[in-house]
Amino acid sequence: IDNSFKDNVFYGVDPHDRSHNLTFRGNLFENNGSHGAIVSKEVSATTFRDNRSVGNGGNGFVIDSDSFDVVIEGNVAANNAIDGIVVLNSRRNEIINNEVRENRVGIRINGERSTGNIIEGNTVDSNVTGIQLYGGASATRIEGALVRNPGRTALPGAPPAPRGAGAAAPGGRIGTARRP
Repeated sequence: IDNSFKDNVFYGVDPHDRSHNLTFRGNLFENNGSHGAIVSKEVSATTFRDNRSVGNGGNGFVIDSDSFDVVIEGNVAANNAIDGIVVLNSRRNEIINNEVRENRVGIRINGERSTGNIIEGNTVDSNVTGIQLYGGASATRIEGALVRNPGRTALPGAPPAPRGAGAAAPGGRIGTARRP
């Protein structure tokens, strides 16, 4: 809680191999050589809340390799060299109320084992692509996401967004139903 993970050669923080019941709150992950924060290999019941992951050489936040029940809520993921928030072959994770801006892809979910994930209430602004699901990702619920300005980014040398990039409703809200 309330730490700075800056200027590391590789990752800012990297819980691995069935770690569980972890909380990261109020931290800064900045200018790391690869990802700001990554959980990998069956990490579970872990929460990232009110953190900033900015200017990293890879992705801002990554949920990887069969990790599950991870919550990424109320964070900022901005100006990372690759993507803001990434879920790779992981299930039942929640990405809620984050500000995700000026990355290649704002929020990306891919892999056949990526199922049952929730993207809710995020502001995804000025990424090359707003929200991207592919590679067999399934049963993902997207609600109340605001995707603005896809294709506009401050990333140096970023390619223009492909036609239709962003989400189903670029520049507008995706899903308006809220949980009771």
